[in-house]
Amino acid sequence: MKKLLIVLTLLTPPPATMDVSDANDIMRKSVAANHRDLAASVEFDHSERHQTPDGSKTYAVTMMVGSPYQCLVAINDQPLADDERRREEQKKDAARAAREREDPDERARRLSKYERERKRNRVLLDEVTQAFQFAREADQTVNGVGAYVVKATPRPDYRPPSLEAEVLTGVESRFWIEQNTFHWVKVEATVVRPVAIAAFLARVEPGTQFALEQSEVAPGMWAPKRFLMRTRARILFMFKQRTQLDATYYGYQRVTGAAGGTEERRQQGLR
Repeated sequence: MKKLLIVLTLLTPPPATMDVSDANDIMRKSVAANHRDLAASVEFDHSERHQTPDGSKTYAVTMMVGSPYQCLVAINDQPLADDERRREEQKKDAARAAREREDPDERARRLSKYERERKRNRVLLDEVTQAFQFAREADQTVNGVGAYVVKATPRPDYRPPSLEAEVLTGVESRFWIEQNTFHWVKVEATVVRPVAIAAFLARVEPGTQFALEQSEVAPGMWAPKRFLMRTRARILFMFKQRTQLDATYYGYQRVTGAAGGTEERRQQGLR
């Protein structure tokens, strides 16, 4: 399942001694920090484990010729049997060969699709400062990290610029933000009123909950550590659907030659 992970203006983190008492200021700086993390995420491979009521699956996620590839490596925390592992490796090798054989138009379409997904995350991240009104709460320590705590409630006058941003109108959130570099340590969100999505063919119902935890995976780079999702929705406004996901992310490693791959995408105008 694709993750919701959402996430530009500051290029260096502010000094720890500056006055950041204003909740709006804290959120602006946190959005900038998360934009930097989102831009750097293409430079890292990682592993992720998806736990659902039906069991768990673990994947190795690698950047392959400009976009990610998920390779199944375990089911219910048990490594694949030898024949299954060979099949997954063969599928991965075949995918790499196919991507390397792409003509320019095919590659442009694939990378453009991947970039559209990343652009949606960037747009949603930008909308955070527009969609909510913020209030600072008492600072806390989370996982040994000092954090500002900011509560976000929807602005009654907010008009979402896109269908994707519509979900922000019905969500209350709380952010735990690292005090020195303004990365999100933790985010919790709850849907408090029905929100129409998917071209108005589905509606997210109150009680839907999301939680994101992040940690530093390289100097100055933070990435998801855990994502929890419990959704209540109505498809076609009639059929109830409930989804539950507990995903963990680990083993981040910088991709060899990642800088060159990033430059290639930039030259193609896909960033």
